[in-house]
Amino acid sequence: MFGESDRRTEIEYLYLQLSKITYGITHSHYLQFFILALLQIGLYYQALRRNTYALVFFPLALFFTLEYWSWMNGIRQNIAACAFVALI
Repeated sequence: MFGESDRRTEIEYLYLQLSKITYGITHSHYLQFFILALLQIGLYYQALRRNTYALVFFPLALFFTLEYWSWMNGIRQNIAACAFVALI
């Protein structure tokens, strides 16, 4: 799994390093997913920091619209989308 030497290791270097580090610490995937989810939510909160009224409804909208499952299935794509929203 971590001995891959194909093009994927060049493209996803940081993701694979995060996988190695978190697996080395906990021997599980939980810490990695926690860090990635925290990154996604942090970017959205950064985007909404000036609209404090929206920050109240963001967690509710995240879970009640089932958007949470999309974030967990396409983690890397949604991090890019969250970064795009934060940059806007």
